[in-house]
Amino acid sequence: MEIPTFLIHNGEENTMLSTLHDSFNSPYFPVLIILIFVCVFIGLQMYTPGLNSIKSQKVGDGQYGDARFMTEKEKKKVYISVKYEPKKWRKGKNIPKLPGIIVGETISSQTKEVIASICTDDNHCMIIGGSGIGKTTRFMYPNLEYAMACGVSFLVTDTKGDIARNVAGVAEKYYGYKIPVLDLRNPMQSAGDNIMYLVNRYIDMYKAC
Repeated sequence: MEIPTFLIHNGEENTMLSTLHDSFNSPYFPVLIILIFVCVFIGLQMYTPGLNSIKSQKVGDGQYGDARFMTEKEKKKVYISVKYEPKKWRKGKNIPKLPGIIVGETISSQTKEVIASICTDDNHCMIIGGSGIGKTTRFMYPNLEYAMACGVSFLVTDTKGDIARNVAGVAEKYYGYKIPVLDLRNPMQSAGDNIMYLVNRYIDMYKAC
């Protein structure tokens, strides 16, 4: 990189310009520039306020930092309370009328009855957790029992087969459900539907005439 010198004093190049000229032409000049930028960057990072300096400030319009549990008054507005009585439901007694999702339960200190909090809105629910924390036994089974008591139809994906073994018999015996099982691993034991059945039947009936 050639820097032209333009100041002349008594026929000689200015000493300062000559020094700058030599510095720019030095092979170490790019390294020096990079080091300067690195030092400036590190200095800015050291003196830039971090997240700890804004802990007491609200972010946005309160989307973060305001999470809390519902109060009892709010729960009564959002959810309905239903006595969870599967033994009576299986006998046809105290059948619940509104289907929904069981999102929680409380046990009465006086009567020891289990009161389920039901969300009756048209919502979706997702549970994420490790193996053995009770996703199936503590959430799926109670909700399936409640759905069967309300008489709603539902589809269950059951990769292990545990739900079919533990719930299908109860659904058929006590609630009158018909449980077709679609088994892709054992197609010969799976429920199926022959869409040509009625066609063949009517053809056979026509030939019989």
